[in-house]
Amino acid sequence: MEREPDMTDRFEILRNAESYAASVLERIRRIGSGRWDSLKIGAGCPPIRTDRGWLVITHAVDGNCAGQHYTIGAILLDLKNPAKMIARSRMLMCPEAPYETNGFAPNVIFPCGAIPEPDGSVKVYYGASDNFECLAETTVQELLDSCKY
Repeated sequence: MEREPDMTDRFEILRNAESYAASVLERIRRIGSGRWDSLKIGAGCPPIRTDRGWLVITHAVDGNCAGQHYTIGAILLDLKNPAKMIARSRMLMCPEAPYETNGFAPNVIFPCGAIPEPDGSVKVYYGASDNFECLAETTVQELLDSCKY
């Protein structure tokens, strides 16, 4: 019989989340995908528990002759073994607005926090150009649907 994790289990999961995320992100990076996340993938928001797994909103870096761009994506980790990646998303956000493309660090956006709401919506707070804190809204379902790769 499977039991729901108690608070001790949850604290242990959260305490180990950083090392789990680091190991998963390093394995993804070594794949050398040549995609929008080919130079770097880093943790962003604390994991969101879903029926399908731990949903982690991440940042990633790509580069071309015009320079580097920091973007936002997501990964889905196994509930019982967060070191196991189930799926990853396509690029979900890239710098487009003037406050994202100009500033102290141009062409940079990175997730800082996410607040899942009871109605399934998610407020994602993100930094832009190292000058602004911004808000984007989505749903848990949209994030999960994007994790197919």
